[in-house]
Amino acid sequence: MTARDLTFQRLLDPVSRDAFDSDYRDRRHLHVPGSESKFAEIFSWDAFNALLDMSTLWSSQTMSLAFNGPTLAAEDYCIPVDGRDGHPAMQPDRAKVMQQIRAGATLVLNLTESLTPELAHIAGMLQVVYGCPLKCNIYCSWQEQKGFQAHFDHTDVFVLHIAGRKHWNLYEGRFEQPVSSTEFAFTSLPKEFHDEKKGPIAEELELTPGDLLYIPKGQYHDALASSEATLHLTFGVIQPNGVDLLGIIGRSLAEDPMFRAPLPHFDDTAAHDAHVEKLVARIAEIVGMRSTRDYMRNYQQGTSTMECLPVFDLPSPQAIDLYWVRGAAPFAGLSDEDREVADWVAGREYFTTADLTRAFGLWDGLRLAQVIDRLAAAGMVERREG
Repeated sequence: MTARDLTFQRLLDPVSRDAFDSDYRDRRHLHVPGSESKFAEIFSWDAFNALLDMSTLWSSQTMSLAFNGPTLAAEDYCIPVDGRDGHPAMQPDRAKVMQQIRAGATLVLNLTESLTPELAHIAGMLQVVYGCPLKCNIYCSWQEQKGFQAHFDHTDVFVLHIAGRKHWNLYEGRFEQPVSSTEFAFTSLPKEFHDEKKGPIAEELELTPGDLLYIPKGQYHDALASSEATLHLTFGVIQPNGVDLLGIIGRSLAEDPMFRAPLPHFDDTAAHDAHVEKLVARIAEIVGMRSTRDYMRNYQQGTSTMECLPVFDLPSPQAIDLYWVRGAAPFAGLSDEDREVADWVAGREYFTTADLTRAFGLWDGLRLAQVIDRLAAAGMVERREG
């Protein structure tokens, strides 16, 4: 199966998307065994080595190594260099990296979601399904060496197992609605809290090539390679929340002179209370405005399409036309011509005009455009800016 053939439904097969949404999404983990060939065209050891060989692409921020818990200090596997931009940076040193690997450290490549067409397609497909940004990390682990202790993530996680075998423990405990970079993040809480909160093991799994594992945010888990070497991809879905909404509102408040004005002295209780009450009332007014809700919706839409979905179609100088598939095929009343295109559209989450042309290369461009316009009018597809 090629990357372009892998839709969200095929990722979940044989579990239906409706069953996933009702029984698993943000509720409990899901393991979907798959054939060894399922992800063979998505990623491999050769693809992993090719990325690693792009040595100047990596820094201590984008490559990390971990051994039985915390990540290693940059000095343990990097050397100071002048980066490609001329500024000082810590760049992984191959000899140091290999030394840590031989000692059993887990190697992680971060922020890889757009580095190959195959990774970008999976990331783009999940962006469309969730309507938000996401990140992909690549994990390489070694037999009987644990990179990370039991922990939870602040994102929903989709694990695509690529090579080797890895034993996973999924715990009953779950932290409610974690948020990164706050006191509600895993690293902000003490070990004693986690030891008590994770609870007993709910399920033990061994993942092999082609397996999918979904873990909702907040669920405790850990993993240990059970073969000599393992390789897997982790796609983390970054869903915006109410804190993000308030952050966006907060950044705009300085435009209002009322919020730039100094607060009364704290000893003048009456004046201080009155001023704060005015600020609170103004915030409530802003939050309740229709324009605020529209702005947040547009913000979510913009961030959901800015990273991994196709943008360029050179040598054509025209902006790419990107379509999201928004509903089931409206087969009632369709002509045979429209039905043929609708069948093709129904098998994916998104497509571009270039995809459409490749699939229906013998069709006239205007004819194809008219069919898509009719499907858009029927609510099946929606044009988005690339």
